Order: sequence, then C-alpha cells, then structure tokens
Amino acid sequence: MEKCCIKKIVFTVRMRRTLMVFLCISAWSICLQPAQAQDSSASASSSYFITPPPPPVVMPPVGNASYLIARLGGGSSIVQDAALSPLRYLGAGVLGGVEYRAYQETTFLSIAMDVQASFLSPSIGNDLSPAQITGVQVLPNLALAFRVTHEEAHALRVYAGGTLQGIAHIKIQSAFGNSALANDIYFGLGAFGRIEKDFSLFGKAFRASSQLSLPLFGIASRPSYSTTLRYPATALSNPLGAFSEVRGVSIAAFPLLDFRNSLEFMLGSGNFIALNYDWNFYSYTHFNKVQSARHAVSVAFLFKF
Repeated sequence: MEKCCIKKIVFTVRMRRTLMVFLCISAWSICLQPAQAQDSSASASSSYFITPPPPPVVMPPVGNASYLIARLGGGSSIVQDAALSPLRYLGAGVLGGVEYRAYQETTFLSIAMDVQASFLSPSIGNDLSPAQITGVQVLPNLALAFRVTHEEAHALRVYAGGTLQGIAHIKIQSAFGNSALANDIYFGLGAFGRIEKDFSLFGKAFRASSQLSLPLFGIASRPSYSTTLRYPATALSNPLGAFSEVRGVSIAAFPLLDFRNSLEFMLGSGNFIALNYDWNFYSYTHFNKVQSARHAVSVAFLFKF
C-alpha cells in the first residue's frame, strides 16, 4: 500500500514539472513572436526607404560612331640641324590640332593635322651664340585600320592597318643680321597599329588608347639652297627647282616614328574630354644631317555627331 502511494506521489510531481516546462516554453514563444514581427516590419520599412546605389556608367559600343576632335596644348622640341648650326637646340612651344575620327563595326579611320610652333635656344654656349631658332612643324596624318578582335564584348580592341604620314618642318634662324632658313618635307606610307581599352573607375567610364605610326617608304625634300639669304628669290625664280631636291627614301634613309597616347573621359552628353601625350622623331642625312624630336601634351574635346 505504501509503495503504491509513493508511486502516485512521484508520478504527480513529474507531471507537474512537465506541465510547468510546457507552460514556460509556450509563454516564451508568445513573447518572442511580436518582437520578431516588429523587427521584420522595421527591416522591410527601412529597406523600402533606402535608395540603391546608381549603376556604374558603361562605355557605349564604338561601332558606327564619328567624332570631330579639337585639341590645344604645349610641348617641347629638340632639333639639331647641321645646315643651321652644329649645336643642339631645344625649347618649348604651343600646339593645336584637329581630327576627324570614325568607327565602323570593324574599321577605324582617322584624318588629323597638328601644328606645333617652338622657340629653341642652344643647349650649350647660349652666351657665345645667342641666336635662336623658330621652328614650325605641320603634321598631317591619314590612318585606316581594321579590328583584329571582332567581338564587341571584348573591352580590349586592337586595330592594324596602314598610314599616310607627312611632316613639314620649317626652321628659321636669325644671326648677325642675316637670316637662315631650312625646311624638311616628307610624305610616306607605312604601318599603323592602335589599341583601345574601356574601363570604369569610381563609377565613371574611361577609354585608354595608344597608337603607333611607322612610315616605311616615301619621298623627302630638303633643298640645298634653302639656307641662303636669297632662298625666297631663288625659289620664286625657279619654282620647279625644288622638285630636283625631291628623292625617294625608305625607313633606313628617313626614319620617322610617331607615338600617341590618350585617356578619354565620357561626359554625360556622350561627348568626351581627353588628355593626350604625343612623341615623334625623325632623322635625315641628305644635305647635312638633321634630327628632330617632339613632345606634346594637350587637352582634346571629342564631339560626337
């Protein structure tokens, strides 16, 4: 009898404990649900009012686009012309240029002309030889190239083709009351290569490009009588005489190298503003040796039409 009473008491105690645990769990779940609902509603409301960040600007495809480009800048020149002086002259100058650029699906076309005027002084012995040289370079260029990579999805575009490169460099030196003038004129055909890369930085669209022109053969003129004071009269009295100084040249006789780099930033209107760096060099040995190197930094505006 006593064992039965003890079992009933133990059973009753266990039931009470189980009931208490069940009641505690139920109360805790009831208290937790409103808090979770409040947190979810708060997060939903906060996400509703948060503005997502704007998507990055993407460079549009270059296919079937044309640009009119104008640029202005400055640079420096180094010239050594034995017809004028045995010294090397260097100095700063100003640059201006225009260009028409057209893209097709697989074609790149550029028609450009730059003009740079430089005011040069001797690198050494300026006190002994104070004469300065004023140099003007006219640089026409026609380039036609075709894309090596044809998929527009490739942000890196490579072009290869040909170029018609020209240079007209007029140098004037005044010393001892006399004037001396020498000019170098060249037109040639050669190889052309260009590479472009589109990228985004700080959510803005940029385009970087580099191109190289290397004329292989052409014609050059460097009149032997151009350093005399009577050069204008001689040229006018015998206009065809200048053609007697024209001769065919190859890259070995007249090496000319033109290297250009550009970083373009797309504006909201679809036009571009660009920062350019150019370098070119040529050398010619007919009628005294002449060497010239040119550096230029300019700002360009690309107007799409």
